[in-house]
Amino acid sequence: MPNNSTQKTLIRLIVITSVFLLCYLLAAQFYQMGYHILDNTIVKSNSEEDFEQVVEIEKGDSLLKISALLKKKKLIQSRFRFFVQAKFYGYSIYPGTYRLNALMGQKEILIKLSSKTGAEAEIETSEAETSEIPTE
Repeated sequence: MPNNSTQKTLIRLIVITSVFLLCYLLAAQFYQMGYHILDNTIVKSNSEEDFEQVVEIEKGDSLLKISALLKKKKLIQSRFRFFVQAKFYGYSIYPGTYRLNALMGQKEILIKLSSKTGAEAEIETSEAETSEIPTE
């Protein structure tokens, strides 16, 4: 039968090993969570209708409402990731009408939505370009 000091040493060794293992697992989980939140994920779409979407953001829309709208239109993968990324980078989203597509990353979408000059001017320009196409 091992003596008392050997048992104490063994218990300390088990506790220290367990603490290190727990710290390692927590660090790995936090790294993976941070990676997924801050990455620039692109939503891939096979259908033509999902490829390009026009998004209307009204004055007073909350970031949660906007993220839900983008998720519904299949432009982002996760409402939570979009929300956290917008808060982390400090983006302010402006009201307007935006043309977005599924091949844009979350950060590209955030940059476009936070542009004061973007929005309606882009839609009007796009519509003007198509209306000026000569017909024979």
